[in-house]
Amino acid sequence: MIVKLFIALALLSGTSLAQNLDGRDLITDPAISGRCKALLERRKSKIQIQQRLHALMRRNEKLLKQVPKDKDTIKSKLEFAQTKIDNDIRLSKLRIRKMEEDIVRRGCPGIVL
Repeated sequence: MIVKLFIALALLSGTSLAQNLDGRDLITDPAISGRCKALLERRKSKIQIQQRLHALMRRNEKLLKQVPKDKDTIKSKLEFAQTKIDNDIRLSKLRIRKMEEDIVRRGCPGIVL
């Protein structure tokens, strides 16, 4: 009888302890939040660079359409620039993906990408 009472009290105290932990916020280390903030800022700057590259690509395509057919050197330079911008965009996408994986791997709390 005493054993049953002890088990019942243990179960009740265990559930009340779990309820207390659910309502409490997790305390995060300031070093972790600072590191996560730095990672997110670097990611944000890389995304801005990628957006600028897309704007350059659109500008270059517009210029290619406007170049007269007899201007072969200008056209070839614009095509070369377009290829270079396209490669930079691909590289930027890979860098951003790697940065996102690093953010998730390092365990930044409450991060929404």
